[in-house]
Amino acid sequence: MLNTAGHSNFEIDFFTAFGYEVESAPVVGMFDFNGHTISCIAHGNRVVIYQDAHQMATELIDSTHTMSKTPTSDGMEVLLMTYDQTANSVNILVRTQGYLKSYVLDLASRQTELASAVKIGTEILPFTNYQSTLHYAVLESDSKYQVLDLSSMKIIEKLEKSSTKTIQASPNDDIILTSGAKTILMDLQNTKKQEFTVDGQKCSVARNQATENLGDVSSLNDVRVAVSCPDTFKIVTGDNKVEYESKSLNQEKNGKIKKFFKSGSDQQSFITQFEDASLQFFSKQGSSLQLLWTREEALSGIQQLEIFDTPQSAEQSAQTFDYIKNWDQTVSIA
Repeated sequence: MLNTAGHSNFEIDFFTAFGYEVESAPVVGMFDFNGHTISCIAHGNRVVIYQDAHQMATELIDSTHTMSKTPTSDGMEVLLMTYDQTANSVNILVRTQGYLKSYVLDLASRQTELASAVKIGTEILPFTNYQSTLHYAVLESDSKYQVLDLSSMKIIEKLEKSSTKTIQASPNDDIILTSGAKTILMDLQNTKKQEFTVDGQKCSVARNQATENLGDVSSLNDVRVAVSCPDTFKIVTGDNKVEYESKSLNQEKNGKIKKFFKSGSDQQSFITQFEDASLQFFSKQGSSLQLLWTREEALSGIQQLEIFDTPQSAEQSAQTFDYIKNWDQTVSIA
């Protein structure tokens, strides 16, 4: 595993950290705590804690859980981790032995305790996939999407899959769902809904969420959504106001919208990524958003990185280009 804390890269060997061979991908979270970057890597019944690039501790998630003599995941599947900035604690959601359990890891004491547990199949339908916001999890079963309140461990909303095509969850406790020819933005804190005039069957929708500060969104009106349709592209606010519209960006030319990033701490600049791996930068000029630049070199889809010195001769240049033609590693330094 490769993680990053500030400018320090550190590699974690799974067997050394957990004591057994990798069985599935671990869940990793990074949090700011007391001026340090805390990295938590959880798998099975263990969570490994790093402060910056230094390992601080390996803790059991559930000290009462029956463990085998040979270290394994012991039937515990860590689903997700969320950070509670107010309590300086990490909430860990685990599926084990027919139950869904919520644990709280106190970062100061590094102690973990069980907060609540519910039986799968009674209060919660069996589920295969899931997404998370800061305080909620969206669980996908065969027939429904279930919205789970992580603090109370109660289902607050059920959505029929027959009428709901896709769901995107945001750290700001809202979700975007497409339902037939409708696109709906839902605030999970109060289950308030805002319907967009966007055809979810023909258009692709992305919410700016990957780089968003949690305090920037106080209502649905603060949300920005990028909409890519067969013949047009738009950026709209949560209350359906169009901030940017263009016919030169569309699905026929660029494919569907894949990612939508906010640049900076305000709602003034945005970056989009389309299926053709192009990048676009938008910034507010006066009262409206403007497209300032587009990059078409597939910089958003880099598959391999090579670092080498500038050749000093024609012979060295030829050797360098021969090497590039035959590279087969993800990252190397020549």
